[in-house]
Amino acid sequence: MREVQCPKGHRLQITEAHLGKQVRCPMCGETFAVPEGGSPATAAGSELGQPPVLAPPPGFTAPLRTPGARTAFWPANGLYVGRPLVLLGLLLVLGARGCDRLGKRAVEGARARESLVQKQFDDAWQEKQQKLEDQRKRFLDAGAGTEESRKELSRIEEQLTKLGEDRQKEKTALEKGQWRDQQIKARDAAAKNQLSAYWRECAFVLGTIGLAFGLMIVSWSAQGAERWVSLIMLAIITFSVYVVGLAWTGLPGTGLPM
Repeated sequence: MREVQCPKGHRLQITEAHLGKQVRCPMCGETFAVPEGGSPATAAGSELGQPPVLAPPPGFTAPLRTPGARTAFWPANGLYVGRPLVLLGLLLVLGARGCDRLGKRAVEGARARESLVQKQFDDAWQEKQQKLEDQRKRFLDAGAGTEESRKELSRIEEQLTKLGEDRQKEKTALEKGQWRDQQIKARDAAAKNQLSAYWRECAFVLGTIGLAFGLMIVSWSAQGAERWVSLIMLAIITFSVYVVGLAWTGLPGTGLPM
């Protein structure tokens, strides 16, 4: 018996019959030629035209090999990349769209407050004017034949005229004070929303890209229901971006101006 090493360094015990022959290592499966140094002999398996398999050393246990174990390494580990990408993409997409809606609501709220104070002002003065109009209508329907009736009707006319003047004065003061403050707040809210909309859109685009890449990795690596869910979500994103998204661009045939 002689001891040799295969090209990968495994030590093997051989007999004189293997000298100068092509043999196969039982540990790694590598085929190599045993150096000559003894009398030639016919090795087991040479009649079939295949290199014989050497006997492993005592105490050696061959590792169990699962079919496809090498190819399953990257798909299995791809889930450790795909799933965080999906989670991060979802957070960016939902966060960007949520902040976008909150920004629009803030602008709408500021404009609603501006409109509300003006409507409340108009309603208050219209109520006063309506009372005087009702009084004048009653006198006109009853007939202003007496001197006292004519004086009362003249007094109501004067009150209506003064009411209009007072309304205009108070409106002018509010336009320079409280109403102007409300207008400035509404304008600033709209401007801030437009400034932050750029960054929200960037977050949405990055989130969509990360989500799409994560879903592709998961659909390639996962098995069963997780793969099908990933493929369905990819189809939805593709449809939303390339089909429904065309309506945002104003391209010909979308029904929107460019």
